Amino acid sequence: MSTLTPTDCFDELTAIVRFILYLKKHPKAGITEIIKGTPAGQRAIYSAKDYAEKNKLIDITMKTTSPYGPQYSLSDKGKKVASYIEEIQKLLEH
Repeated sequence: MSTLTPTDCFDELTAIVRFILYLKKHPKAGITEIIKGTPAGQRAIYSAKDYAEKNKLIDITMKTTSPYGPQYSLSDKGKKVASYIEEIQKLLEH
């Protein structure tokens, strides 16, 4: 994460969590699907994608049918992070 205010850091972290959880529920998705299906702004989702890519949380493949473009899925490391996030959610709900 870059130099951000505490609120910006929280917003960026929230977008990363939402991005990861979206891919957990939708194993292969394009960026437009993720943006439409995630309650976060477009800019935040692109930042989350960049963070996830940099930290090897996602795998990127090219879609071979229309609409063409990259598809994102969780890497093994990303799946592990997603399961930790889900565990935290469960603890908070009880």
